[in-house]
Amino acid sequence: MNWYALYVKSRHEFLTHGDLVRKGIETFLPASRRLRQWKDRKKWIDFAIFPGYLFVHVSPQPEALLTVLKT
Repeated sequence: MNWYALYVKSRHEFLTHGDLVRKGIETFLPASRRLRQWKDRKKWIDFAIFPGYLFVHVSPQPEALLTVLKT
């Protein structure tokens, strides 16, 4: 089992992370929570530390990699 850096669309990291977890694939998405302020409110928002990248832990078998690529 190896770790791979997976390139995804920017701002789609959390969506892809959820899809892979539902398929049973171990993922790592480093994120930080920041307070964003607008004129009328403040809100805590999660941001990916590496925008556009997600780390997956899969075997180097073609079948396992194909499952990740189909997401």
